[in-house]
Amino acid sequence: MTGLNATYLILGVVLGLLIMLATAINSRWSMLGLLGMLFMSSIGVATDYRGAPWIQWLYPLQEQRNTVFAGVALGTFAAGWLLVPPSSVGGAVRALLFLMLIGIFIGLMRAIHAGVPDSILSVLLALLTFGAVMLVAGRRIDAWEDLDVLPRLVALSALLPLAAACVQLFVNPSKAFIGNTNRFVGVGANPQFMACLSAFQVLCAIWLIYFGSLAARLLWIVIAITGIAIIAAAGSRTGLLLLMIGVGVISIRRFGRIVIVVPAMLLAMVVLNLLVDALGIDIPFARLLSGDNTRQQAWGILLGQFVSSPLLGVGTGASEKSENSLLYAAASYGILAAALLVAFAAWSLSRCVRLIRRTNSVPEVHPFVDLFVAMIIMYLVGSIFEGYMIARVSPMPIFCGLALLGLAKLDFLLDEWQDSIESDEAHPDMDDVDVASSGR
Repeated sequence: MTGLNATYLILGVVLGLLIMLATAINSRWSMLGLLGMLFMSSIGVATDYRGAPWIQWLYPLQEQRNTVFAGVALGTFAAGWLLVPPSSVGGAVRALLFLMLIGIFIGLMRAIHAGVPDSILSVLLALLTFGAVMLVAGRRIDAWEDLDVLPRLVALSALLPLAAACVQLFVNPSKAFIGNTNRFVGVGANPQFMACLSAFQVLCAIWLIYFGSLAARLLWIVIAITGIAIIAAAGSRTGLLLLMIGVGVISIRRFGRIVIVVPAMLLAMVVLNLLVDALGIDIPFARLLSGDNTRQQAWGILLGQFVSSPLLGVGTGASEKSENSLLYAAASYGILAAALLVAFAAWSLSRCVRLIRRTNSVPEVHPFVDLFVAMIIMYLVGSIFEGYMIARVSPMPIFCGLALLGLAKLDFLLDEWQDSIESDEAHPDMDDVDVASSGR
C-alpha cells in the first residue's frame, strides 16, 4: 500500500505488540495504546512559506507518523478485542459508529482521487482508530466511577507532545517556532493545530483540577498552565476561542469556584506577556488579539473548487486550503461528503441536548455531561476553521469520539438506574458517582 514505509511499519507493529503485552499483564494498561495513538496523531511536519519541510529532531517519525500510527492502532485494537474484558455498560458502538462511517466514506472516495491502495489504507485507519477507542475506552468504562478515565486520557495526551517539544527547544529552539511572527509549532504540523489540540487538553485538565483525584491535582495544574502558554505562543485565536467555549460550557450550570478560571486565565496571559517582554522573547500576542480575517480567502478558494466539481470533488491533493471542514469536504469529495458532516453535526448536537434534558434532575452527573458536551461543541466550532473532520489521522476526531462515548455510557447507566427504580430493586446510589465523592 502506498504511503507505508516498511521500517516504520515494523516499528509501529512492535509498539503494538508491546501494548498487547502490557495489556496482558494488566488490562488497564491498554489505555497506553490510545495515548500512543494520540501522540502519533499529534505530531506532524510543518512547512515554511516556500512549502519546504521544517526539519526538527523528530522529523523521520513525523514524516512517517501515519505508518507508525497504523501499527500502534492495530496493536491497540487487538489488545482491546482479545485482552480487555467486555464492559457491562453498553453504548460504545452507537457512540462511535457515525465517526467511523465518515472515515470509511472518505476513504472510499479517496479511491477516485488517490488510487485504490490509498483508499484501502484510509478505510483501515478509520476502522482501527475508532475500533480501538470502542474496544479499549469503551470496555474500560464499567461503572459511574470509571467515566473520569476519559478526561484523564485527554489531559495526559499532552505529556508526550510537550516532552518532544521540550527536546526541540533544547536541541534547536528556533525550530520550535515558525513564520515571520515566530509562532510556536512544537512538533505539530502548524501553530493553529497545536493550539486547538491544547484547548481540549487544557479543558480536561481544568475539569480534573476541580472534579478529579486530589492526589493528581498538581499534574493537572501543570498541564493546564503549559497548555495555555502553548495557545498564547501559537498566537491562535481559534485555540483561544475553543478553550473559552469549553470553560464557559462546563461553568454555565455552576457559578461557584470554577468561574474564577476564566479571569485567572486572562490574568495568566497578561503576566506571561509581561514576562516574555522582559526576557526579550517574541510571542505573537498581537495576532492572538487581532480581529483580522485570515480565513475568507481560503473559504472562497474551497467554495470555487467545490463548484468546479460538486459531485466528486477535486481530492485533497488538489485542494489548496483546508481551513473549514465542511468546505474542505465539499471541495475534496463532493456534496455527499459535506452532507455527511452536516448530518453528523446535527446528530451529535441532538445527543447533547437529549442528555442535558435527561439529567436536569440528576445534578450528580452534571459535571460529566457538561464536559462531554463542551468537547463536542468545541469540536464542531473548531471545524469551522480547521479541516480535521476528514483527516485520516488526527487527535480531534478521537477527542470527539471519547466525548460521544462518555454521553452514550451515561445514557446507558441512567437507563439501568431508572430500570432498577421501576422494579423496586436496590438501585445505584448516585452519591457514589466519582464526581460527587471526590471531595468537591
